Amino acid sequence: MIGGRAHAVVLGSRFEELVREWALRFAAPETLGGPVAEVNSAVLGDPATRTSHEPDLVALGAPPLGDGSRPLLAVGEVKWGRRVGESDLDRLHRIREVVRGRSGYDTGDVRLLLASAEDSPTGWRRRRPGGRTSYWSI
Repeated sequence: MIGGRAHAVVLGSRFEELVREWALRFAAPETLGGPVAEVNSAVLGDPATRTSHEPDLVALGAPPLGDGSRPLLAVGEVKWGRRVGESDLDRLHRIREVVRGRSGYDTGDVRLLLASAEDSPTGWRRRRPGGRTSYWSI
């Protein structure tokens, strides 16, 4: 029997996979800002802070016909054993700023997504300019 930290790691990884699968197969286009063609996790270098970010969910739209940038629809964090909150939202805002500096992607309306197996504390969300945020408590 798996217990403690190992239990959380196994369940957390599987929960991330389930949320990515849901985003790919079942999310309404309005939720993610368009039809989703691909969903993965990612590692993004942040030159300004000399760190890297690892969003649990990166949703891409279909490549455009001909020339053009592929739409980056959403970036997200998925948490199994804890509630999401302000620090997670702050991190997603930073990730969105990092990806907006990348070429090859249309980042005009990148959505921020938070998914948790725990309920969100009331009142944690605050309005910020520059995009929409969705929260899923599953």
